[in-house]
Amino acid sequence: MLDKLPPWLLKFVPGKPLIKVCGLKDPEEAILAGHLGADMCGFIFEKSSPRYVLPSVVRGLPTLGALRVGVFTSHDPQEIAETATEAHLDLIQLHGDQGPQVAKILGPSRVIKVFWPDKYNHESLEDYQNSSSDHSQSLEKLTSTPLELETHFKLWRDLAGLFLFDSGSSGGGHGRKVLSIPWFSPRPFMLAGGIKPDDPILLWPQRGPNLVGFDLNSCLESAPGRKDSIIMKRFFERLRFEGRKRRKAERSKAEADF
Repeated sequence: MLDKLPPWLLKFVPGKPLIKVCGLKDPEEAILAGHLGADMCGFIFEKSSPRYVLPSVVRGLPTLGALRVGVFTSHDPQEIAETATEAHLDLIQLHGDQGPQVAKILGPSRVIKVFWPDKYNHESLEDYQNSSSDHSQSLEKLTSTPLELETHFKLWRDLAGLFLFDSGSSGGGHGRKVLSIPWFSPRPFMLAGGIKPDDPILLWPQRGPNLVGFDLNSCLESAPGRKDSIIMKRFFERLRFEGRKRRKAERSKAEADF
């Protein structure tokens, strides 16, 4: 059981959002992510994904100090553990319907548990699938604290070091935004799904203390599974700019209060 923040999460700089670049497949992409300042490099082990990569390939990819995260969908605990060893993974992202017992077996402190909040804000999955393409729907029209999601949060609260909220009803890399972000999350969380370099959500931390970072995947690509170096550089420059602006504002406030 995990009642405190895992040691790996405590090592990061307070006030700086964590950045995970996911779906990396080759050395050039991994090296660029590391050079740009990614805190985590994500590798997808779902064979149907255009971002799938072999564990043996991941083992040889340089991440320049960034934590190595494996993304698993329908894999069983033994397969996940074997892949984590072969690929030299630091963290395990449960991106499917794995139950809490899987986290207990693998070790909660190294688990990132994924949720799809928007699917809880519709009367049924069919309703969600029929309406998921309508992004004009305002957050105010969605249930802010759906009971079922809260129940799942309680179930996983002590079985994962970090939560991750993605768009859609399953999977990832959709390029769509999360419509209803559950700010009431009982654990620190990262946000994925359709984040662009000019996205207001990057004005972090404007929205509550539990949002600790962003998971970037399809928004950094020119095509599914192909990271674009220009897009990546532009994104990280935006993050650095916002960071400098925030630190300057904090210094000005501290001087005014002195």
